[in-house]
Amino acid sequence: LPQPHELRPYPTTVAVTYYGHNGHVRCIAVDPLGHLLATGGTDNVVRVWEVDTGRCLTEFDVRETAQDSTREEDSTITALEWNPQVKYRILAIAVGNRVILLHCGDDFCQHSDALATVNLLKGASAEEEPLKSNGEKSKMVEWDESGATRDAARIMEGESAYTTMHMVDGHSTAVVDITWHRKGEYLATVSETKATSRGQVMVHHTVKRQSQNPFTAKSTKGKVQKVLFHPSKPIFFMATQTHVSSFHLLRQVLIKKLSSGAKWISSMAIHPGGDNLVVGTYDRRVCWFDMDLSSKPYKTLKYHEKAVRSVSFHRRYPLLATASDDGAVHIFHARVFDDLMRNPLIVPVKVLRAHVVKEGLGVFACAFHPTQPWVFSAGADGTVKLFQNIP
Repeated sequence: LPQPHELRPYPTTVAVTYYGHNGHVRCIAVDPLGHLLATGGTDNVVRVWEVDTGRCLTEFDVRETAQDSTREEDSTITALEWNPQVKYRILAIAVGNRVILLHCGDDFCQHSDALATVNLLKGASAEEEPLKSNGEKSKMVEWDESGATRDAARIMEGESAYTTMHMVDGHSTAVVDITWHRKGEYLATVSETKATSRGQVMVHHTVKRQSQNPFTAKSTKGKVQKVLFHPSKPIFFMATQTHVSSFHLLRQVLIKKLSSGAKWISSMAIHPGGDNLVVGTYDRRVCWFDMDLSSKPYKTLKYHEKAVRSVSFHRRYPLLATASDDGAVHIFHARVFDDLMRNPLIVPVKVLRAHVVKEGLGVFACAFHPTQPWVFSAGADGTVKLFQNIP
């Protein structure tokens, strides 16, 4: 194996620490340009930070969007995801049984971007009926646009605006995962428990205000943990506790079912090339799948001492990060070659330890910067760290 210093750049040192959350920081998301960082904690507040300076730009208390303000348990933030299209400038927040689409306020927003943001927040055609599932007429999502605005000028001035999607009719349990399609209009959500006849996964067209159930409760065959869209093809990945299934969205068929050999999958990430998939598990292992080879893991990495909470690929650099309850973030050099005859090169290069383990919980989430070889980590100690490639 090559020496770690030969595989630079990769993050090595804490450069910025973001203070402000009371309690655990459960999820983080970096915007597509790399200027803003969104964090969500057990204090029911989403904070948006300036990446370079560590300054908190805005705070959003999600309890304001609850239909019944007395239900405190419905305000737990479980997931954050920035819209991958820069023109929309929207942050999706999973809170209880609802998803909030939040425009965080940005003075750099152009008029065309503001119009696109307004269309997503208010819906291009509010009169359009949602898609029906199995011939049923009941709505699956109620859209609350009380916090949104039709005025693009107010969006350009940096005013915050939001739309709330309330899951109803069998999906009124907690939303545990959200993911955007690369084009920025489709949003997939996972509910915590199964409905009687429907699956846990829903796909929403946010502009047209349409929602559908692509998978029935029988087809999932297990409790769904995570979902992902393929970075370039019409393929959808769905992870249950032990398996990962890939579906072709146009042909509507199951392509492959990957067996992790683990007891409980916690997280999932796909390589930007689209042919390699990594899953993290609560039983301390990280499984790397080469989808052109086998349905079994190509490599199983057992470096962490406790449950693996999060895995993440870098978009540009050959880097993989894994975060665990042992308080460490492991950085791997993960190079995938264009030559199909060569296997991926996976080399551990750095162990980052900056978080304090509290109540048996360490690092909840990790995410790479979109353009720089930097990694963010969110810990149970209430802080968020930015690691940079400082020699």
